[in-house]
Amino acid sequence: MSAAEANHLFKIDSRSYSAAIDYASVLSDAELTKASRFYQQADRENYLIRKYALRQILAKFLGQRPAAIKFHQQANKKPAIANLHFNTSNTKNGIAIAISFAPIGIDIEYIDPNFEYTDILQQCFNSRESQFIQKGVDQRANFYTLWTRKEALLKATGEGLIDDLNQLDVLGAFFNYKNENYELKSLKSDNYIITTATVSHPEKIRLWLYNPS
Repeated sequence: MSAAEANHLFKIDSRSYSAAIDYASVLSDAELTKASRFYQQADRENYLIRKYALRQILAKFLGQRPAAIKFHQQANKKPAIANLHFNTSNTKNGIAIAISFAPIGIDIEYIDPNFEYTDILQQCFNSRESQFIQKGVDQRANFYTLWTRKEALLKATGEGLIDDLNQLDVLGAFFNYKNENYELKSLKSDNYIITTATVSHPEKIRLWLYNPS
């Protein structure tokens, strides 16, 4: 695979994992130790499959064995490897992994029919964004679209969520943030909204449905 020709987006259904996967043969001791600390089994399995899939996918781009990949932490504690950029996200049964030749952030959110999103509109969105959400045909999908755009943008920078989310106007396809021009692309896949944010602007975004078993 070539990362330069497109941004690559991998979507995984965590329910498709195989119990026969030998995680110990691929994951590092640190990753296995962290997995063991999750109290809920579903959270532990989600973490294991996300890390396993990430190593398998990166190995195809790098031409390395999955277990041989070495990660390092950037100043913002965002994990990284040489010569390739990646980011991961998970929600409910969905996992998303983005691969690019430039810094990239990704967020995936399950469109929860029971979440009272109107309670946080004023806190997290400006008036233009709130109007877009409330006057749209599918208000709930509009909410998750803008939410994932904010999360993906802040993950691309390595910041994580900030207090003044309503200062980030993400209605447009491009957003200039800290002297970088980020492109935001959102898509709906089944009951999920997925957004990527990147400083690169390839013509294509390739969506792959990935089964790590």
